[in-house]
Amino acid sequence: MYGLKKYTQLSRVLGDEWGLEATASSLPARKIPVGEFKTTFSKVALDQLTCISIINQLRDTFQAKIYTIEFNHNKKPVEAAEVDDMLYLPALHLQVWQNHIVPYEANADEDAFPTITIAIKENYFSSRHYARPENTKTIDDSVCIISNIFAHNFFHFIEELYKVIILERLGFDGKYVLSTMPSRLAECLPNFTLEFLTMLGVKSERILYCNQPTIFRKAWFTTHICHAETLMYRDVFFELRKILINHTSTDCDGRGERIWVERKKSRRLLNADVIHACLRNHGFTIVDMADLTVSEQISIVKQSEVLGGIHGAALIHSMFLKERSTVIECFSPDYINPCILEVCQILRHKYLQVVPTNTSIRPYRDALDLNLDQNLLETILQGI
Repeated sequence: MYGLKKYTQLSRVLGDEWGLEATASSLPARKIPVGEFKTTFSKVALDQLTCISIINQLRDTFQAKIYTIEFNHNKKPVEAAEVDDMLYLPALHLQVWQNHIVPYEANADEDAFPTITIAIKENYFSSRHYARPENTKTIDDSVCIISNIFAHNFFHFIEELYKVIILERLGFDGKYVLSTMPSRLAECLPNFTLEFLTMLGVKSERILYCNQPTIFRKAWFTTHICHAETLMYRDVFFELRKILINHTSTDCDGRGERIWVERKKSRRLLNADVIHACLRNHGFTIVDMADLTVSEQISIVKQSEVLGGIHGAALIHSMFLKERSTVIECFSPDYINPCILEVCQILRHKYLQVVPTNTSIRPYRDALDLNLDQNLLETILQGI
């Protein structure tokens, strides 16, 4: 689960008008009776949120229409549905329905809802309730909100794009909502969000920027799909992959068959000089993806056969490698969280994990930063 330290910064953004505080509790899941769909958001108890599948809630109501979208080789059906009156709090990147329901379909990452409930419990926000402020908007357009709790992260925003693939296949002509508010992952809306949407053919007039509490009269949701579920939704994954690869820059030269993605902020490589020299001896080009456009990043990766780096968002680029390529992921022994295994499996990649020694006699002392064993890395590189 993500840490919560940066939520203290968020409370200053929110002020007392809308925010979170108090203790985390959740209401039991319940069926929504017909006729109870309309909601007036006069006050929302944000310490009583519960995460429930909206599509499953709608399934038992005769007035709700759930669409099944045709994808031939998925193991599970892909569905979409529209609901009325969705409250969106862009400063929290949070959707709330029926005063207390956070849609399960909204956040691809399983840790998203537990993370925000812990933030509530730990009093990271300034007010127990969302009291509808005067500047709350009401918008009648049909929308799909794709700035959710972790969506300012490159890895997780790609998960939001599965929704776009599904809705565009359905014929959705509404707008996609992006929060321009800071998040715990970025100080502003990252450029890659707009780049990705452009590559998927979403025109600028279909992008709605949100910076204040808004009630959307019509909000769309799709089947919950995260990267870990791609094996069950193969066609959705391959459709997204194909479109993005086909819309990459045609004038971007490759960087060779072996790419190592650089990481400069958290989880730093402490012995970078030694490790980079080792990598170059084995034919790797070291690339800082942050210096490139999304199109350039994907263009470089699709021309490669080996992708390596420290665990982080950039390794989701493994989805753009040729099938049966090689992926090398390095972890601190204090944080081993392989998030790309299903992507590697679906593309039949060879996956190699590098973790420094950590024993009672030789404990690892660098926390989340990486001090890689050159001999261990050398041995692995000799085998590829």
